[in-house]
Amino acid sequence: MWKQILLGIGPLILAAIPATRAIAPIVPAAVAAAEDMLRATGPEKKAAALQLVDAGVTATNVTAGHEVIDPSAVREVAAGAIDLIVATTNLWSRSTVANMAPIL
Repeated sequence: MWKQILLGIGPLILAAIPATRAIAPIVPAAVAAAEDMLRATGPEKKAAALQLVDAGVTATNVTAGHEVIDPSAVREVAAGAIDLIVATTNLWSRSTVANMAPIL
């Protein structure tokens, strides 16, 4: 359920913020993948998610044939974006409303 909430609201939150708009589709997918590291600590999962974001940015730029996203500017923004969507997802998943209304 947590990953469904993350993948439902994460891109929407990040797309609404100009500084994170370019990485909005990448960050939630990276966090969801890092969540599969069952014995990892929060900081280890965040480090893994950041590595996946870096790979996603590289893939986006290679696919486009030019720099769409500045890799040097991404890490700090992505770290904050990860914190934001994890905190929001945790809050949502703990709420009564989230337990009654599924994410579409």
